[in-house]
Amino acid sequence: MLRKLLSAHRPRKDLTIDDLVHLAAEIIPQVAGRQDRHKVTAIPDSRTVRYYIHEGLVDRPHGTSGSSALYGYRHLLQLVAVKVRLGMKL
Repeated sequence: MLRKLLSAHRPRKDLTIDDLVHLAAEIIPQVAGRQDRHKVTAIPDSRTVRYYIHEGLVDRPHGTSGSSALYGYRHLLQLVAVKVRLGMKL
């Protein structure tokens, strides 16, 4: 199921952070468990994505277009993986 959700975005390398958040918001609820931890949101916002980048959970943007950072398929995969992992019971 996850492969089908993500496959259309495989060639993408032109995503802004808002695009990345929007795509993640469509995919994460279908594949991630419920976020039961305090202060962990079900859907990340741009601030959360920047935090994940700072912490090394998601790669840095691979380029820029004007003043906008650009992200791609790999970033989307990493973001979904982080949220799936946070939704798992330990």
